[in-house]
Amino acid sequence: MLYVLKEQTFHLAEMQSKYEKDLDALEQLAETCEREKRTIQHELQLLTTKRDSKMAELSELFEKLQRDELEYGKGLTYDKTGKSNMDKIVERFIKRQKNQMALMMELRLNFIKLRNKMTEKVKALEALDHLGPGFRIMDYVQLKIDNRDLQDKLEEREGELTKLRRSCQNTIQILAHNREKTALLDLDIEKLREELESVVVDYSDAREQLYYLRQDRDEVRNSIKNLKVQFGLLTNKKALRDMENAVTEVDALKAKLEVIQEEYHLKSKQIAA
Repeated sequence: MLYVLKEQTFHLAEMQSKYEKDLDALEQLAETCEREKRTIQHELQLLTTKRDSKMAELSELFEKLQRDELEYGKGLTYDKTGKSNMDKIVERFIKRQKNQMALMMELRLNFIKLRNKMTEKVKALEALDHLGPGFRIMDYVQLKIDNRDLQDKLEEREGELTKLRRSCQNTIQILAHNREKTALLDLDIEKLREELESVVVDYSDAREQLYYLRQDRDEVRNSIKNLKVQFGLLTNKKALRDMENAVTEVDALKAKLEVIQEEYHLKSKQIAA
């Protein structure tokens, strides 16, 4: 540090010569920057032209693809409904495809921009790891302060990471418990499926028996109807009762007639005697 305390002697000619050299260097640097700027602008213009041509070609190919899809979709038939007029559905699908393509291009562009930004940030972080020429002591001190802050943040993140690890362990235990429960539930579901299959078989047998019973019932009903048609009087209680009363009256009249006939014969014999 003795050179700091030493008295400096300056010469005007040397300072002027140094200043002129600095001016020349600055002028050369400005010319170099201008040439590089023109070169970069020319390359950028070429890349822009190439990009526009590629975009136009891609747009033309995509429109041709959509036209082919639309032309092909006009002859399609919907299997569920059997409708052959699919123009509106195909146009809706093509419009959705176009929107999805535009969204995908936008997402890709944003991804490229973010990737470039990330690359720049990564390069900047890598540059901070090395002290290059031109850095002062204050820059180094500031870097130490930033490093300390980053270490504190790293310790905080380590604490959070430890909490997350514990949470993950608890989650893994819960997951293992849930897997055991799931295995038991699978066994129960398998048993219930077997029971369901047996119930389905019983149900099928019952339906078959019910079908045969219905057939027997229909046959019995038909036979009853036929018997009712053949023996309509026997099935009518009132008519049957009237018939019984009529038969009883006929029997009584027959008995009375026989009595009258006997009396008649006796009277006839008496008259003849």
